[in-house]
Amino acid sequence: VREATLSLTSSLELKTVLEDILRSTLNIMTRAENAHIFLYQNDQITFGAALWRGEPLDRPFSSPRPGGLTYTVARKGEPIIVPDMRSHPLYTNAPPGWTGSIAWLPLKIAQQVVGVMNISGTQPNIWTESDLNILYLLADQTAIAIQNARLYEQVQEYATQLETRVAERTFELQSLYDLAQALGHATQLGDVIRLTLLHLYQTVPHDIAASLLVTDAAPTLVIQSPHALSAQVETVVQTVVAQEFNQSSGQQIEASQIKTHRIHSKDDARQSIIKNLGTTLTAPIVMDNQNVGLLLVATQQKNHFNEEHQQLLTIVANQAAETIGRLQSLIAAEHKRLESV
Repeated sequence: VREATLSLTSSLELKTVLEDILRSTLNIMTRAENAHIFLYQNDQITFGAALWRGEPLDRPFSSPRPGGLTYTVARKGEPIIVPDMRSHPLYTNAPPGWTGSIAWLPLKIAQQVVGVMNISGTQPNIWTESDLNILYLLADQTAIAIQNARLYEQVQEYATQLETRVAERTFELQSLYDLAQALGHATQLGDVIRLTLLHLYQTVPHDIAASLLVTDAAPTLVIQSPHALSAQVETVVQTVVAQEFNQSSGQQIEASQIKTHRIHSKDDARQSIIKNLGTTLTAPIVMDNQNVGLLLVATQQKNHFNEEHQQLLTIVANQAAETIGRLQSLIAAEHKRLESV
């Protein structure tokens, strides 16, 4: 028994654990022929593993019924031992071919049932009192092994998620760095807008990106998308940027005042047309504590953006604002130089 229990806890892979459990149990219970393990969680039974006449099964010989014995053992946490099916009241209406012994054992940690094991043989009365004590011990060890395997799977899943998140975060930071480098070489306002919108997808994936700038001239909106846009969607984008700008700046502009330009892709004609927007996200472009515009990203999906997307979009908007401010300072200095000539 000691060797069997050691084998049960020697692996953390659930499939391997269950296979070892069945082999060890049938090696000890030499008169038993078949064994199943079912996992129990959230009042649901799922198949774990089975050995039937020495051969592994990829599904149970008989699926547990919601009100059947497997569910009963799982829910009550008490074993059911049937020494002889032919004389046991539970099998009064069983088919004639159903003979032998069968036992259902709850697999428990403290009072929590994590699974059910059933073991059967074609001969009646195969369980001695000593056999049952060994089975109860194996059931306890099995429950611990299953719990450890589940914890291991959770840790592995978390580690994978963490690794993926680190990779995503590294990519986001690299994208922000690349944008900063590109904006550092921009010499015209149009370059700032174009570079910002083109780089934005790497940081905050979207279907549409837009930049509104409100200067002494008419408000200007530049829209970039790899998709073709319906006239209705363009109108929605104009309306949203106007409303968001008015709310964040305290100023008042009308959507009808906005001059709109598109950054077209050569593949526009081959792309599906976006007819509706599910989610929009905006961030103000602020220079010297004054709101001079905003960035917008939008998708067709609902509830697409999260708080982290908002933070990243704000960083990009601040990068654009810093570059615009630098260009304005250069232009002002150049004008002053020319006036002094």
